[in-house]
Amino acid sequence: MLDFSHLLTAISLITLLSIGLSAVGSVIAFYQRGGGSFRDFLAYAFPRELVTTWSCYQDIGFILLKQVIRPWVGAPFLLLTSANCAFASYAALTHIFGPRPEGPMSAGLFLVLLIVTILVQDFLRFFSHYLLHRVSAFWDFHKVHHSAQYLTPLTNHRAHLFEEIIQQGVTGLSVGPILALAALVTETSISTNALLGFDAYALIDALCFSMLRHSHIGLSFGPLEHYLMSPKQHHLHHSADPRHYDRNFGFLFSFWDRMRGTILYSNPLEKLTFGIPEAEFRDYDSIVKLHFMPYVKLARRCLSLGRSRRAGNGPAARGLDAPPPADGLGVPPALR
Repeated sequence: MLDFSHLLTAISLITLLSIGLSAVGSVIAFYQRGGGSFRDFLAYAFPRELVTTWSCYQDIGFILLKQVIRPWVGAPFLLLTSANCAFASYAALTHIFGPRPEGPMSAGLFLVLLIVTILVQDFLRFFSHYLLHRVSAFWDFHKVHHSAQYLTPLTNHRAHLFEEIIQQGVTGLSVGPILALAALVTETSISTNALLGFDAYALIDALCFSMLRHSHIGLSFGPLEHYLMSPKQHHLHHSADPRHYDRNFGFLFSFWDRMRGTILYSNPLEKLTFGIPEAEFRDYDSIVKLHFMPYVKLARRCLSLGRSRRAGNGPAARGLDAPPPADGLGVPPALR
């Protein structure tokens, strides 16, 4: 008999759960829009645009080319994982303060550390996402993701490798030391702490219909959107409507955006178009441009920065982006 037990890892189980929940979420979203016959549901869940929109083919081509490039820049992805940063930090701490016994972790301590770890991970995802929009040089890389004019689950992987390194570095270099310090102080196993919260965060993310964030399925959470970020709210984040620019940066919890003043709540019936302005889209309208145009733009910025510094004036001379004026709500407009 064939043994498939090696396939049943935590990640594969969470992926299967995400697919099942996506089907459930699609049904809920369909009835939020008014419902209809089974044929209407099939037309909603599997629209013709999935196979006729160029953006969908761009997603596929971009991901395939990224897999070719990834081995050449793979070192940061291996070094900056939360687990590796936790082990490295723990080794440094025990070198400084001496070795500690590693006993079992109590259920209460596990629950406390789990909650802290999930909150820290989600805040760091929110904050790094915010920076990708607010720092102009980072936004040139993040525009690769926002240039998608039609959202599918593959769009989740339409993220530039440089952006992925930034996000992984922010999380790994922050969560890793926290986990190492927790293991040292509580005298528990670093292996337990290093993995703490990773699978749990992915599981909670899946329970919030994470696969539908990048899809044509606009699932709203209603009043729960005050606490949890719905797929439809993330659709607003991708909206081409200037009214929706630079809103809903969060992933799991929405209260980070409420605290920052960037929250928008969704309307299940609202129809949205996605993408970036046409003038900017021309720089991201091919698979090759998606990968390499951000580097061209970064080089131009560096050259401009050098000229401004020699001139001794302008925001580039200070090495900072000029702060944009705030709108009537106190929220800076999009750097677009």
